[in-house]
Amino acid sequence: MKQNINEIKRMQQLAGLINESQLNEELKNIESELENAGFAFDDGILGGVGSGGAGYYDYISDKISGFNLDKFNQDEFNKWYDGFSKDSFNSNAYESQFSEENEDDIDYNAIRQIGKGVYAVNEPGYGGYAEISENGDVTLYATPVLSDKDGMEFLPIFSLGSDGNVIPEMSKEEVEDKLKQNIEDPGAWAII
Repeated sequence: MKQNINEIKRMQQLAGLINESQLNEELKNIESELENAGFAFDDGILGGVGSGGAGYYDYISDKISGFNLDKFNQDEFNKWYDGFSKDSFNSNAYESQFSEENEDDIDYNAIRQIGKGVYAVNEPGYGGYAEISENGDVTLYATPVLSDKDGMEFLPIFSLGSDGNVIPEMSKEEVEDKLKQNIEDPGAWAII
């Protein structure tokens, strides 16, 4: 039985996994503040996905759908979707103390002014997230998304809430249905 994301979030709230404010939560987008502090996102939130670069989650797409995106491995899919946690996001950490000593051109004083919390970077669910600690350390998280073969649709699978908890943006059944389309139409969908 398919459920939409609002139903899933409502069930999570009833189970005590998320609170009322997370049902329709929209995180503040701090992309411009991070760019002003010295971050560059021209090649994606973590860098390296510009012209010809692979997506951040290609390795998992290969495990689930095969290198040619023409299969569906139920065990790999279950393991990935059911076990997805904050540590499953591809991420980069920037430590203010370490970086200031090595002059990485990041203005950590500007970062500290933003304040501790989890924020959106670019469109929520599409670009990614930034988590800022009290001392100005920054961790950037890339959002796993489903992309169609034409690169016209980008559907976020998981996101981060303001409390740092993972929120499913698509039900397991929805993601599975899209990826199984690769069997009939190789490359129809990929996790990137």
